[in-house]
Amino acid sequence: MTAPFSSAVQRGWEKLASVLVFGGILQTVAGTIAVAVLSSLVQAGMPGGGPFGASYSAIGINGPDVPWMLILLGIIAGALALAFREGARLEEEVAGVV
Repeated sequence: MTAPFSSAVQRGWEKLASVLVFGGILQTVAGTIAVAVLSSLVQAGMPGGGPFGASYSAIGINGPDVPWMLILLGIIAGALALAFREGARLEEEVAGVV
């Protein structure tokens, strides 16, 4: 069992925060690229029909989804990492005080 303010716990919270935030941003970027590619394919029109071999009378494309919950949870995990870092600092300060 690890101590609650150990460096392993702090690294875990920091890794979780970075994965959630950067993963959410990466998902948004990938969605934006996908929407841009599909929009350009539909607007350009292809000689053999629309994209993917179909003929479309109309197509609607929504903007990319932004995973706000992942990003928010990443920010919260980052705040917890800072709290654990501060807890470790306080634990070192009071080590000899009784």
